[in-house]
Amino acid sequence: MREFARDARSMAEGLTSERLRSARMEQFALSKAVELIGEAASRVSQPFRDAHPEIPWRAIIGMRNRLVHDYRGIDLSRVWDIVQRDLPPLIDALDRLIPPPPAE
Repeated sequence: MREFARDARSMAEGLTSERLRSARMEQFALSKAVELIGEAASRVSQPFRDAHPEIPWRAIIGMRNRLVHDYRGIDLSRVWDIVQRDLPPLIDALDRLIPPPPAE
């Protein structure tokens, strides 16, 4: 989850919501990253989710389901809001829960 969230934030650097509307590759990339965050969240054990209610597990998984199953199209403004507003605090929360990998 954390790596996908960081990837999405990195991909969005230098991008604006207006530019996203015409940038198909970025649309797909950011949407896929949000989808993968939700997929990873759905694989986290229920006891771990219950122990960490500060993370909006249902909302994260729900967004993944809407992206995957809503065939009318992707709500780019929602994806943009997630990447800009929701992912930074999610990354911070995950950083507190998951120790960093050992340095090589």
